[in-house]
Amino acid sequence: MDSDPFIASRLRMTLQADWNARPTTLILPAFDSLSGAIALETHGPLATLWVSIGLGLFYIALIWLNTLLGFFLTPLFIIPATWLMDRVQSRRR
Repeated sequence: MDSDPFIASRLRMTLQADWNARPTTLILPAFDSLSGAIALETHGPLATLWVSIGLGLFYIALIWLNTLLGFFLTPLFIIPATWLMDRVQSRRR
């Protein structure tokens, strides 16, 4: 199969144009590599305190919920297990 030189040169130009083009989506959108500027939005120490309080309350609620689940779900497994153990022991007697 012979390749057409026109198609090969056109493909080469297309690949070269794509290689040299500026990417439309940046890998790190907060850092502009052309100007070297950092475009991060900062909120200061008050926002850091606010987020830390929120996360602390979230984890306290999570621990509280897991504790309540333990208190309420444990009898659901222990009571039927005692019924089963009583039946097994009554059959052995």
